[in-house]
Amino acid sequence: PPSVIDKGGKGNFMNQFSRIDRPNRDVREAVQNAGFFQWQLAAELGLSDGALTRRLRTELTANEKEECFEALERMKAQRQHLAENREA
Repeated sequence: PPSVIDKGGKGNFMNQFSRIDRPNRDVREAVQNAGFFQWQLAAELGLSDGALTRRLRTELTANEKEECFEALERMKAQRQHLAENREA
């Protein structure tokens, strides 16, 4: 049988393992899919990058997740507004 640490030719084992069932995957993916970085979400929420990272280590409550998604929507609107002003 293959070794537990066998990479199977698919990149870094620890990167693959650490991404399995990570808490708050929906928030993390929403940030990435929107084209932002976690530090930008943290700033919008009034947190430091480290504080948001620590909070994301355990599953957020529904209200906390909603805050994150609302902040992302504000960030998207701000980005759109800036883009429109550059075009004008």
